[in-house]
Parts: sequence; C-alpha cells; structure tokens
Amino acid sequence: MKRTYYSFDPQRASDQVIIAAPSEGDEILVYCPPIGVDFPWIESVDSLEAAYHLAAGIITRTGQPEPIVTFDNLRWWMIGLHPVNLAS
Repeated sequence: MKRTYYSFDPQRASDQVIIAAPSEGDEILVYCPPIGVDFPWIESVDSLEAAYHLAAGIITRTGQPEPIVTFDNLRWWMIGLHPVNLAS
C-alpha cells in the first residue's frame, strides 16, 4: 500500500471520500479529501474490501454517509490535486 499526499486547489478538489476501482487488475485507490489542516491523500489498496475498510475510517471524520465508488478508468476526481513531498 502506498499513500501519496497532495496540495490542492480548494475550488476544484473534491471534498468527498472516493473509492476508485476501475477493473480487474488495475489498482484500487482510496481518496481522502482535505480534513482540517491535513493534506488530501490517495492510497492504493489490495482489494475492494480493504478500500471500503479504509474509507469507513475516513468518513467517520468527514461526516459523509458513505464513500463515492467509481468503476471507470477516468480520474476526474483528481482535478485540482498536485503531488507534494512531505519528507522535507
């Protein structure tokens, strides 16, 4: 599992928890929107079950009733995100 943090454009970045599971063989991603002062992040997971488990923990912080799930190959939900290096 790999987590990548992003800076974001608050006018364009999604404020919803999203699970992206395009098709068999493709990586499954969970998007965590910015919460408070935390950067948004995307984490790859091994299964749809793991994605739902991770998303369940996030939505308890956002108040969202359930994650948005998309099965398409488009990454429309990444609009307004820019990778950052937090290792500095």
